[in-house]
Amino acid sequence: IEHTPLSGDHGVDIIARKGRKKYAFQCKYYTGKVGNHAIQQVYTGCSYYKCDVAVVITNSVFTKNAIAEAKRLGIQLWDNIEVENQPSLSHFPWTFCHSYKKSN
Repeated sequence: IEHTPLSGDHGVDIIARKGRKKYAFQCKYYTGKVGNHAIQQVYTGCSYYKCDVAVVITNSVFTKNAIAEAKRLGIQLWDNIEVENQPSLSHFPWTFCHSYKKSN
């Protein structure tokens, strides 16, 4: 796991590898809903960092527009329900996320 620079991250907070796949994560630690701007950011960043899979992960939920755009672009969305139900993410490095202490 590596984290991108705080400034000029091209919409990706964390780059992770599993097997031969390279993942681009955009993290949104929000109290409100996550909109489609996060989807657009990670889509661009995934291409920039030459990743195979783009993911937006949040402790919150996504707007309907964000869900529709992610589906169209092939972006994975991990919301609070999925994160809580995946024991493998219990140690997810939220502190690497640039928006960790921010709220929307």
